[in-house]
Order: sequence, then structure tokens, then C-alpha cells
Amino acid sequence: WLRGGTLEGYENIDRDVPLLLKTTNNWHTHKASVWDIVCELVSLAVKPRPRNPLAVNFTHLEDMALMHSTFCSAAIMSILSQVLRERPHRHDWLTMIDLQKLAGMHFL
Repeated sequence: WLRGGTLEGYENIDRDVPLLLKTTNNWHTHKASVWDIVCELVSLAVKPRPRNPLAVNFTHLEDMALMHSTFCSAAIMSILSQVLRERPHRHDWLTMIDLQKLAGMHFL
């Protein structure tokens, strides 16, 4: 559960206020996808701020049983492919590197 009072910039605000996200505040004028919201949430909550908020945790995938990691890697490849097809993001090249590594992991 992510609470506003635990984040930088929200220190003097009630902990249970909704998070003020650019993606949701501007969705009437700027098209925002669920991936944009996820990226903004990760960038707010994770310190230090990740270069790629959609980065894949390969260590976790490698620690899974083979059948489970096969299904998970396929699902993640599907999601990342959809993200890349939607529209340009500033971290697309990092997402593409993860997608290529996932494909190699999945098919080998």
C-alpha cells in the first residue's frame, strides 16, 4: 500500500490523501496509459529513482522453477512489447534491452 505521507513532498500532508500524479491529473488533456501511471508511481516510490521504471528483475526470474519462469517471461515479453508499441517513452531503449534478454532467456 503506497501512502502519500511516506513520500517526498507529502511530509506535511495527511497520510491517506490520494497521490497527486501528473499522469492522472492531466488525463483529460494528455492521453495516459496504465504504463505511464506505473512509471510515475515507481519513480515516486523507489529511491534511488530507477533509470527504467519498467526494468525486469532477472534474478527473480532465474530463481524460479523452469516452467514458472517460462510462463512469466512470456507474459513480461507480451507486456513490454505492448508498451513499446503504444508510443515513445524516454526509457524505450532500456526496455528493448530487457525484452531482448527475456527472449534469449525464454527460447534457450
